[in-house]
Amino acid sequence: MLIEIKNLNKSFKNRVVLDNVNFDIPEKGIILLKGKNGTGKSTLLTIISKFIKKDSGLITYSDDRFFEKSGFLLDVNILIDDLSFEDNMQLIGSILKMEKVEVEKKIAFYQNLFSLPRKEFYKNYSLGMKRKAELTRTLINNPQYIFWDEPFNSLDQESVKIILDQILDKNKLYFIITHEDYLDEIAHEILILD
Repeated sequence: MLIEIKNLNKSFKNRVVLDNVNFDIPEKGIILLKGKNGTGKSTLLTIISKFIKKDSGLITYSDDRFFEKSGFLLDVNILIDDLSFEDNMQLIGSILKMEKVEVEKKIAFYQNLFSLPRKEFYKNYSLGMKRKAELTRTLINNPQYIFWDEPFNSLDQESVKIILDQILDKNKLYFIITHEDYLDEIAHEILILD
């Protein structure tokens, strides 16, 4: 197992969001996390990413380089409004200490795949274009473990098909929070948080 979660708890003020959550996440496959709104799915992912702290419980990562090999799409946007797609991706590449030539290849690949204007400011993108740029950010360093929170929100059917057909790799882990039932067909495992 890649991640073991035991007795995980998280509250915000007086509201319990995660109550004694227990499950394991394997090293590869398409794993869906589903549940009603407000059950703590996004909170769980932000805890796994260490963006926020848990109150109690244990999360064990079996890979010492887990964070280096992971890409996270959380419900928080981290791209910069006044930078272009190209400049945002170059910045992310430099933060991840990627070779400039490799970053340029990835920018060209995803810009073409998603039909994104390369030089236009991120703030001028439509919601769907912003989502594609965020997905590119999570994939630019070719991570082994991908964690996405509602990745297909604001995307048209053609873009979703491109992702399902050309990006998903059976040798990687995709941990996806979703309400989309059509993804059940490609899932290796479906976890329910209630």
